[in-house]
Amino acid sequence: MIKLLNELLKQKLIREIDHQLGQITYQSWGKDLPEEQRALAAVLSAAISNEYSRGHICMGIRSRLFGVPSKKIEFILDVLPPREDWGRIIGDCPLFDSAKASPFVFKDNMVYLRRYWQYEKKVAERIVNLAQPIEMEEDEYQTLNTLLGKLFPRPYKFLYDRLQLPNKNLQIEGVKVATSDVLDIRIEDTPFVDWEAVYQCLSNAQCLDDVKNGIDSIIPDKYILNWQKVAAATALTRKFAVISGGPGTGKTTTVTKLLAAIVEQAVGQNEKAPDIKLVAPTGKAAARLTESISSAISSLDVSDHIKDLIPSEAATIHRLLGARRNRETYIHSAKNPLHLDIIVVDEASMVDLPLMVSLLVALPDEARIILLGDKDQLASVEAGAVLGDICSFSKFNYSKTHSTALNVITGSKVPPAPENEKPPAIVDSLCVLRKSYRFHAKSGIGQLASAINSGLPEQVDKVLGRGFNDIELNSLSTESYNELIKKCCEHYADYLGKIRDGFSPRDVLHAFNKTRLLCSNREGEFGIYTMNNRIQRLLQRKRLINPTSTSSWFIGRPVIVTQNDHSMGLYNGDVGVAMNDPETGEINVFFELPDGTVRGFLPSRVPSHETVFAMTIHKSQGSEFNNTFMVLPIKYNPLLTRELVYTGVTRAKEMLKLFASEEILKKAIQSRTERKSGLVRLLG
Repeated sequence: MIKLLNELLKQKLIREIDHQLGQITYQSWGKDLPEEQRALAAVLSAAISNEYSRGHICMGIRSRLFGVPSKKIEFILDVLPPREDWGRIIGDCPLFDSAKASPFVFKDNMVYLRRYWQYEKKVAERIVNLAQPIEMEEDEYQTLNTLLGKLFPRPYKFLYDRLQLPNKNLQIEGVKVATSDVLDIRIEDTPFVDWEAVYQCLSNAQCLDDVKNGIDSIIPDKYILNWQKVAAATALTRKFAVISGGPGTGKTTTVTKLLAAIVEQAVGQNEKAPDIKLVAPTGKAAARLTESISSAISSLDVSDHIKDLIPSEAATIHRLLGARRNRETYIHSAKNPLHLDIIVVDEASMVDLPLMVSLLVALPDEARIILLGDKDQLASVEAGAVLGDICSFSKFNYSKTHSTALNVITGSKVPPAPENEKPPAIVDSLCVLRKSYRFHAKSGIGQLASAINSGLPEQVDKVLGRGFNDIELNSLSTESYNELIKKCCEHYADYLGKIRDGFSPRDVLHAFNKTRLLCSNREGEFGIYTMNNRIQRLLQRKRLINPTSTSSWFIGRPVIVTQNDHSMGLYNGDVGVAMNDPETGEINVFFELPDGTVRGFLPSRVPSHETVFAMTIHKSQGSEFNNTFMVLPIKYNPLLTRELVYTGVTRAKEMLKLFASEEILKKAIQSRTERKSGLVRLLG
């Protein structure tokens, strides 16, 4: 068996660590087992370790081993017992007994590393407990109805602007389409609206109040289904809630209004305002959350006192938990819980299973947790797809009980599950926002993202063929490849010019973060190493930067941190730029921290890092760029999936230039990222 494990390593079907685990299982842990059990345990231990490296939490007992066809590993399969006997053999093996302190677990025909089986079980237990409905009196429902009615008013200003009122040239069909879209009128209720009255009201409207007063009396709330309002109401009725949606769907706006409702409710009952914490997985995502929450708070229709009670400063999850250098454990845990009442976690798709379990077990018993994220984005870099697993239940309608509660709180008619269907309890904690307010009708970015999510190449072709000004598909010819490098350098000249002209580090960082080149891979001609090198060389030829052979640092060098350093307050994914300190004149690397402050660090103190003119799409999660360049390789590889392309496209705010062959793009959007876990089964 040891020779066979060596052969797997030689063929690069497993990693060194997988190989070592297989050896230990065979030579040490399993030395007293019957040979067929011992051999199978050794192979499965190496296989599950290898599966974990590819993002999976568990492995089916009948799954493909090492991600390759059986024919390629016949030399292993030939010495193992028949495949149909594996479940029985491993089920009797003490090394896979969930009831004992075994290194592995075999449960529900799935093989786990014990630690990750325990993580998954604990996450499911905490979510199920938190997802129970909060008991409320009838008057509390009415209070919430009033609060949400004020916080989520009908968007008449959008309707007024869209129809260019006052306007005597309106057509009734145009009025019907615009009003239904802007006010979110349920399709099934459109026949019951008095459209002639709506048309007359809007045709005669001279000001915004004319629209509001008229339409309020014509269209009742029960015809309108504002999913942002439903999301807030859902989170008000549970201690665990998930609000998912793509870019521009209003996740941050919704949660800010939700927090305002909770604070107003507490203040109205003469209770202490809740202690609210805002977190995100990375420093960049936390800084963005700080910025977006601050903006959302300023536009709230509440008193300044209420605004002051809603926090705007976000931190990383690691910092909140109290990460300790060179230790896997945190200061806060089940034995030393966090001091908070409510926690909002943004970019939850980036949170892996170990971090999620650390956060959930550190919550005090009465705390509420609200997860925000895009279920269609790439899953976390490490193993697991917690948000995706939870949101897989969004295909169900709400339970009758929850639907009724939502109707009271929102005034709408929220569709319940059919009478003969009992949705899993977790369903009542979810809300998916699908309407984007960021991308207007003439924007192609949002429509391209939707087309990619459909998985249909013809939909993508249709969007790309409509001539949108903000999206562009380029082939990967030598000419277009050189043009890509040239265009990136033209954009990067902006932040380098600001350094030369003495702008503040904050201005320089903001200028740099307007543009980014995104790659799917690290290695190869179209990987980040090659792209960074080519961009740096061209900028040097243009004399915009001046690298030297004696140091890796130069004025204008952008870097991305690749390893957490809790003592420095810098985390994996943080982006900084090297420039002279305005006060000392010495070269420093400046970063924008999660709280929005900008701080300089000596280059020698910056933790593990790399140049970042180009970055991987994985690393770009939690960021947005005005001008996004994205390149895919000419040969297909397993990294190229629908989720990867969607994530890259949705980093773009104003302009997306995609460099890829149509064949590779087509193949990528038809390939799904699949991560095996048992969380869906445990939650359902």
